[in-house]
Amino acid sequence: MSQKERNDITGLHARAPRGVLFTVIAVRGPLCRQAGARFYVSDEGLTAGAAAQACIEALLLQRAREFVRDGAVLRGFSVSLEEATETHYGNGDVDVLAEAAEIEETLALMGALRAVGQREHRTVVTVLPAQSMPLLRFVMDAHDDVLFASEALETEDIVPLRRIALSADHATLHDTRQGRMFVERMTAEDTLEEECMTAKNEKSVCGNASRDEKETYSIYPPEISQNISSEAG
Repeated sequence: MSQKERNDITGLHARAPRGVLFTVIAVRGPLCRQAGARFYVSDEGLTAGAAAQACIEALLLQRAREFVRDGAVLRGFSVSLEEATETHYGNGDVDVLAEAAEIEETLALMGALRAVGQREHRTVVTVLPAQSMPLLRFVMDAHDDVLFASEALETEDIVPLRRIALSADHATLHDTRQGRMFVERMTAEDTLEEECMTAKNEKSVCGNASRDEKETYSIYPPEISQNISSEAG
């Protein structure tokens, strides 16, 4: 995701804070976007960012609030002849995480996206929702200290997840005891490369299907963050 997309998404969220944020978790096949791409739909129907193909975005826009009616959820989508159909998570061309924009976890993510725009490093770790398991998330700064963590995450939960995240590549999935984990390691230095790769992918893969791409931040108590750092070290 390019810095322009980050700015567009956080800017729209600041103006229209109620909506649904979609994140591409996994891609199978030569689609325009890769894991980590985001698409924000406000309750007023305004959009920012890009999810994958225009046909998938049209489906997300049409059913945004329906997806998160019972909380954050994972959905799979298949693309055929520029038409998108919903499938079971893990069975389609694209897996997408949908989360309501007003929950604490999404607000923390928006804060991380803004921080990267100010040339700060952020690591965002998301434990994906599954059946009765809700979305869980924690965010770390450039020193790997925890800035935010979901209320349901205890220190003993974060320590092993943090250890995995520190050695993970950007936008990767990992199976853990707590559930499937999506790790994003976002740095300002990646921005130019991301923008170049986005432009290259849209020209070489999407062809005519490509589209124009149109702090509230909870702080985790510092004493707990220090405990996490010392236990993981």
